[in-house]
Amino acid sequence: MKFQNLFLIITILVFAAPGFAASKLDDLSKFKKIAVETESILNKGDLVGAKSAGSEWRIIDKSIDHALSELRAKSPGAAAFKKAMADLVATFDRGENK
Repeated sequence: MKFQNLFLIITILVFAAPGFAASKLDDLSKFKKIAVETESILNKGDLVGAKSAGSEWRIIDKSIDHALSELRAKSPGAAAFKKAMADLVATFDRGENK
């Protein structure tokens, strides 16, 4: 994931997470914690450390992107979207079981 994308995700989560917490997305506190920690490292001038701290999002980010691509396709197929969503849920499950 490009650093600009990581920084955008961090910014969105840090500033928008409190509003999202009351929405259908439920509890984003774990994501906010990662964002705050990564931002703190970045604010100390440690770009390499910030990239490393945010790297755990890469797998989830790619899985989310894939699911959204299937959903937004010009001719979305139910089977492809269903598989992308199952893969996304499995990615979250693997992350929770670490």
